Amino acid sequence: MKTTARVLALVGSGLLGIFSVGCGSTVREPGTDGAKGGAGSVAGSGGSSSASIAENAGGTASEPTDDDAAGSAGAKGDSSKDPTDACGEYARAVCHKIAACNAWVISSYFESEAACVKRYTEAVGCVGSFALRGTSRTVAQLEACTVATNRSTCAEWLDEDATALASCTAEPGSLSNGAACGSDAQCQSGHCRSADDCGVCGPAPGPGDACSGADACAPGFGCTNGVCARVKQAGDACDSRADCPNSLTCNAGRCAAAKGAGETCTDDACDGHAGVNCVNDVCRTTQYAAPGQPCDLANGVDCAAGGFCRLSASGLQGTCVAPAKDGESCDDQEGPRCLLWASCTGGYCKVADAAACR
Repeated sequence: MKTTARVLALVGSGLLGIFSVGCGSTVREPGTDGAKGGAGSVAGSGGSSSASIAENAGGTASEPTDDDAAGSAGAKGDSSKDPTDACGEYARAVCHKIAACNAWVISSYFESEAACVKRYTEAVGCVGSFALRGTSRTVAQLEACTVATNRSTCAEWLDEDATALASCTAEPGSLSNGAACGSDAQCQSGHCRSADDCGVCGPAPGPGDACSGADACAPGFGCTNGVCARVKQAGDACDSRADCPNSLTCNAGRCAAAKGAGETCTDDACDGHAGVNCVNDVCRTTQYAAPGQPCDLANGVDCAAGGFCRLSASGLQGTCVAPAKDGESCDDQEGPRCLLWASCTGGYCKVADAAACR
């Protein structure tokens, strides 16, 4: 839940992952290359993730300059579709997949799937991503990624399956290692190394290398305890759900399918993607309270619409606080938190602008 120490956070690699964070977490969704910055990714019951294929559409951009010509000239690729239309179709595909495969995100951050589409469209900056300096992003590529996203199973989408979502992986851009970047698609390496709004082009961290949720590992490896390691499979030993693929969880020390509502459980055994968490040793569906209403994390009552459970002096009970809008003051520890796909930077909610990374 957003307000507990173990959070179902939307993570890096585009996929859903679990991170130990404070109350209320930010989100990135699976399936594209990703502008760095405000959002983690859309998490659920499972595991560490590699580099994002999910924010293909990412990175708000200002008016292109002459330096951006290389990135904007071929934006449409071999497609005749208007970029705005292509981005709208991708937003709908992403939010529909979130609703189908990671339903807790809709319940926790939005009032509906349509509200998810609206927020994604206004915050992620899909149209501007085609004009980023050195980018390989094209409308045709985004169309192919949209088709792949719609066709993928929940397990494929949650685990960023390299085959099913191959068309969502960023093609190499023209920027050399060391160049400032805001999106993987700008870099010759296909990886923008960053934990903040902007980063630098360079190789993705490999096995044994240090990593973070925002600077994910090379394909086939996940970020576990700050180090890139081979992605585990069903039946492999685990200490927590963060050790397992996103489509699985850690149950009795092994990566396995999550349990449903009503089943007995330990901490990590329940289907977090569906909004089911372990409460008093039983998997229970989380309830969501509106801003201003009581929240009770110990008994599975969290906050709706991106709200933050501001706890009382003791215990896990408190009051839901409405999220801060873009540009408003925020506090990741005490609330309010920012809307999805924005981050609290310098005390104010900010949507990342990949065009500013130079």
